[in-house]
Amino acid sequence: MVATLFAGGPLRFDVLMPGELVAFVVAGAAALVVAAVLARSLRWATGTGLAAIVAFFVLTGVSADLTGLASGDTPAEGWPRALVVGAYTLYVLAVIADTVVGVLLCRRLFAPGSGRA
Repeated sequence: MVATLFAGGPLRFDVLMPGELVAFVVAGAAALVVAAVLARSLRWATGTGLAAIVAFFVLTGVSADLTGLASGDTPAEGWPRALVVGAYTLYVLAVIADTVVGVLLCRRLFAPGSGRA
């Protein structure tokens, strides 16, 4: 996406990229939980974020399997598609929310006068 932006081509973004990078997202969210526990700050928010990321990603796969979209038995339209897209959207929103929590945690830890930097 960045390369095509600088090359003057059309802006292209793969909306499935957050799902393809789920292993890195979960690892980063787990590291964020560890940092929050050690810092004794935002523990609930980081733990909830990790749980939401995992739950919504699993829900996306399970809903695709149960509706038949994953196997191709069901056409990608109507309520089955809306269910899977909705679950995936919740996963992406959970990733974004956890990123915001990570930024807030960094701001608290590295704020002037925090004594932690």
